[in-house]
Amino acid sequence: MIRAIENCYAGLVVLDSSIVIGLVPEEYSPLKKLTKRQLEVLRFMASGDNNESISDKLCISEKSVENYINVIYQQLALDSQDGIQPRVKAALLFLKETGAM
Repeated sequence: MIRAIENCYAGLVVLDSSIVIGLVPEEYSPLKKLTKRQLEVLRFMASGDNNESISDKLCISEKSVENYINVIYQQLALDSQDGIQPRVKAALLFLKETGAM
């Protein structure tokens, strides 16, 4: 609850994770480049989970989560050159492509 309030205060979108879990990318989506596991990681990122939480939920190491996230950034050609963090871009892309926005 505290994280949700902090995220709202920071201007972030806060969604119930049960909503995000059911979202799937459209057929023409750039998310189709991602594997099932990469999409799982991205779903948790879009839900606001940090790397530690994702690793606990998927029963993998935090280093594995970091590796998945880096590959997601590469597959979706996301960088921070425009001042927006790739994690934010990835979450917004996921939410947009799955119809949550």
